[in-house]
Amino acid sequence: MQSTRDRILERLDRLPETMLNEILQFIDSLVNRLPAVKGIPGKLLLDLAGSLPSEDASEMRQAIENDCGQVDFDEW
Repeated sequence: MQSTRDRILERLDRLPETMLNEILQFIDSLVNRLPAVKGIPGKLLLDLAGSLPSEDASEMRQAIENDCGQVDFDEW
């Protein structure tokens, strides 16, 4: 079964540019309704420095090295 994203992309390929512009405007209006994501100032995180056990940090580092930076071209 196709994902919703795949079905949308399939249908977009059939539309003329004028309709694609309308869809883009609609998508922009949806995106603008999303709540703003605010980060945490780094100075508030300083209290956490050194709180992660080195064994856990090593496991995390290894997982990142093994799994990140690899592109799955079939994912999208």
